[in-house]
Amino acid sequence: LTAVGELAAVHQVNVTTDVNGRDPNIKFPDSSHVKAGTPLVQLFDGPDQGDLANYKAQATVAKLSLERAQQLAARQFGPQATVDQAQAAYDQANAGIAKTEAIISQKLVRAPFDGELGVRHVEVGQFLTAGTQIVSLTDLSTLYANFTVTEKDSGQLKVGQVVRIAVDAYPGRTFDG
Repeated sequence: LTAVGELAAVHQVNVTTDVNGRDPNIKFPDSSHVKAGTPLVQLFDGPDQGDLANYKAQATVAKLSLERAQQLAARQFGPQATVDQAQAAYDQANAGIAKTEAIISQKLVRAPFDGELGVRHVEVGQFLTAGTQIVSLTDLSTLYANFTVTEKDSGQLKVGQVVRIAVDAYPGRTFDG
């Protein structure tokens, strides 16, 4: 049987950013192969790095205050309320650290799996909004062949049957699958 169809990758995505950001530092050339986790784009995170340093300093002071309050309360020289307040300040600083680290990690866009990159859709200096397509990523290791045959010929197809594929990109070559 002869049929016309298309090849579709099992894994193919349009890589996007989760957050708004400016001045993307593009870390990949067009049409290159990347491994999972490879950094693709770094959005400007200077203010977030400053916030992180601030929260870490607050956590250091809060931890020292908490330890002092606990020592005084253990000797019954200070009230439990002071310990509770110091614990809350320490917990708030740590929550600020966790939140800011999460924001920073969102500003570094990585390849979700191994594959081939397409043509990039962003430029250095461009402001990106959440969801902006950066580049397509396709895993070419496994492809599906989608084709249509007539109802009359469909009875000749069997599960597990070898299919021979010819593609325009490789004239004269066939691929079995």
